[in-house]
Amino acid sequence: MTLNAGARDTHFIVIERIAAGNNLLQVLFVTNEIPHYTGGGMLIRDFNLLQALADRHEFTVVCFGYSGEQQDERVEGLKSFCKSVVLVDYGQETQEHKVSRLTKVTKILQPTPQRVQSLSPAGMRRVVYELTRRNRFDIVHVNHVEMGPLLSGVEWAKRIIGIESIWPIVKRERDTLNSSLKRILYDLEWRKMKRYERTLYQSVDLCTMASPREKEVVHSLTPAARVAVIPNGVDNSFFRNGHSISGNIDNKDGLLFIGSMAYWPNEDAVQFFYRDILPYIKERCGDIKWQIVGRDPSPAVRHLASERIEITGWVDDVRPYMWSSQVMIVPLRSGGGTRLKILEAMAAGIPVVSTTLGAEGLAVVHDKNILIADAAEEFAEAVVRLINQPQLVERITHNARKLMETVYDWSIIAEQLDEAYQSILQFGN
Repeated sequence: MTLNAGARDTHFIVIERIAAGNNLLQVLFVTNEIPHYTGGGMLIRDFNLLQALADRHEFTVVCFGYSGEQQDERVEGLKSFCKSVVLVDYGQETQEHKVSRLTKVTKILQPTPQRVQSLSPAGMRRVVYELTRRNRFDIVHVNHVEMGPLLSGVEWAKRIIGIESIWPIVKRERDTLNSSLKRILYDLEWRKMKRYERTLYQSVDLCTMASPREKEVVHSLTPAARVAVIPNGVDNSFFRNGHSISGNIDNKDGLLFIGSMAYWPNEDAVQFFYRDILPYIKERCGDIKWQIVGRDPSPAVRHLASERIEITGWVDDVRPYMWSSQVMIVPLRSGGGTRLKILEAMAAGIPVVSTTLGAEGLAVVHDKNILIADAAEEFAEAVVRLINQPQLVERITHNARKLMETVYDWSIIAEQLDEAYQSILQFGN
């Protein structure tokens, strides 16, 4: 069904299923992409939390849509446990956004951060407003800080924003730039983002952040903000099926990096590893194989491809890559939140080497269930240790798996989100 959502004829599609009952909480859940069990950190997080809480609450999911079989498959998955799925025409939103900014200079000079402009266009705001006007939701949960303007028209429902603060990411990106002009533009953007986030956190009922560090960032801007830490999780059975956790590392081959290349910190991590870390490993282990798995690799990342470096782009299932690799590398130097790639690797039985920032917010312990190193040579040495010491791999992966089952299973994380929902419904009533 196609509905008119405003004067500019922005359309959205509503896909519904028969409701299971009338006593469940009504939640409008807004995100940027269609939640799915594969394809990227946020997609996976959204999918698993919605699925885990579907028997307690009725979810109406709003996100951008696109044409193609992949969209149909993802919508079918959501329909099985969500009340309805609302797809805002992404093509029309993109075109409207291009028309609205006459020049890049105009966009830069606007007081609203560019990232917020991109993820909260007028058409999406009209759709959310129309849905909240027609329906009595208990909670409106907008799962991206950059989409905060979508909450501006919500009057009756409790308002939630998540899951990570953006201004520190932009600031760290600025600090890595060599171009003076780009540094100036990024400096302007992060300052606008910081002002925007401070105001946003003051206006919502709850912030759901993915790590204690993110909670600290929110409180550094808005000390009185109510914050619940809802960490990332993992479907342990999904990653363990068909694979022996104690598999012989001699039967595996090479290194693995997983992450969307559309996310700048991931591209930076790949470039950093290739330039500063990989040469040390080659000196000790020879020309080792390396697979870079993730959608939208840039020309700079694709340029790294060689006989021993594979750039896969999008894959439907990351598990075979994990099960056939020796070591998962997470050489991140920027970004926020907690890394699903680390949790999934631990559940799949692959040892992880990460920077301190990459493992930030996770209850991991160096040399117990993960190896952590920041300097290039130390990171390389940690990888070499895992390649050459099967007993170390056995100990690390056993401890990591136990941590995933007792702390990070999605069923446990969903309970924490449900408690957060209940807390704001009780607060102030």
